Amino acid sequence: MEEIPLEETLKKKGIQAGNVAPGRVNICTSWGGRREGAGRKPTGRKKKIYYVTDDENAKLREYLQELRNKPR
Repeated sequence: MEEIPLEETLKKKGIQAGNVAPGRVNICTSWGGRREGAGRKPTGRKKKIYYVTDDENAKLREYLQELRNKPR
């Protein structure tokens, strides 16, 4: 019987809570969302799938390394 008043008290204080099962109150702790500037900066790269031989793969990797090391 303590769960219902506890849920109401938390909701009045602005805390998301839910009495979903007997004897249990779920409290949401994921407020706020993402922080500005958090995470890795996008590179613009996308995953592509190509079917190539081992020799072609070696040449493609060399060429990609060359492209990525070129001054812009």
